[in-house]
Amino acid sequence: MNLDKFTERARAIVQAGQMEAIKRKHQYFTPEHLLKALLDDEKQLAAGLIRSAGGRPDEAKLATDVAVAGIPAVEGGGTQVRAHAVVTGGGTSGHVLPALAIMDRLVAAGHPT
Repeated sequence: MNLDKFTERARAIVQAGQMEAIKRKHQYFTPEHLLKALLDDEKQLAAGLIRSAGGRPDEAKLATDVAVAGIPAVEGGGTQVRAHAVVTGGGTSGHVLPALAIMDRLVAAGHPT
């Protein structure tokens, strides 16, 4: 994946998610870390999108914080964060993609990240 294709803002969100994973000593950088970074972003774009869709961003943030806190920490050797695979497409027939590849595909499709 080429992070150079991402906007500065998207790279900052990815970095914030990765730093969250490292800070918490998580072995994997998961979609939950990325969502937490989006919801913690000072510009609150994700919160605004959730709100405009009729959702409650404060509940989404709380649920995301709980999910991230529930990821086991790894003690010992150097911290190496890996992109966690997520299932998309639903069910057992879904496709497995690295979390960052999802953002890469959004960029390739011209989605404003």
